[in-house]
Amino acid sequence: MKVAIKATTLLFVTVANADETGNVTVPITPLSTFLIAAQQDDLRNDTSTVTGTWVSEDKAHPGDRPPDALNVSRIECYPSMHLCVESSAAVRENRFLAAATAMWEVTEVVKTKITATVAGLCSTNTLTINLATREVTNVALNGGYGDWALCTKKQKWPDGTEHAMFTPYEHPIVWKMVSGREAMEVDDRFHH
Repeated sequence: MKVAIKATTLLFVTVANADETGNVTVPITPLSTFLIAAQQDDLRNDTSTVTGTWVSEDKAHPGDRPPDALNVSRIECYPSMHLCVESSAAVRENRFLAAATAMWEVTEVVKTKITATVAGLCSTNTLTINLATREVTNVALNGGYGDWALCTKKQKWPDGTEHAMFTPYEHPIVWKMVSGREAMEVDDRFHH
């Protein structure tokens, strides 16, 4: 039985359903949007915007994928200010909506490509918006602005186990921005 609830937002589309016991479930699917908007195919002008869903196409390393399959990001880049601002939202455990903002420092701007980085304490991410190939990627690598020895030093926790603040990546982690429809085809978590 369908319940008379329908919600549409920029992020996700959902229709609530009730089973025979009256329990309501809300299956959520990402809106099928992937957009790169630049002024006259030139990313050097202020402002360029990309919108889409992050996925990992690396089948050999399933742990590389974004922690939440249901995610969306909108990135606005302002080359003259050397800044990109990413606003993102994700549905955690198919129940909780989480939102975040990240500030990327633009490191290179050419007519068809913007490269930006954001450095954390123990890792650095590089964002590439390539208008020529119509691709947007986010690559995470070991190393940030912090002390690497401190990042990887194991410390004793109250439960008696030892953990490092950061587990080094064995290889670069590569996420690609795609439409929600393509994300549903790439990420097997949508098939369960």
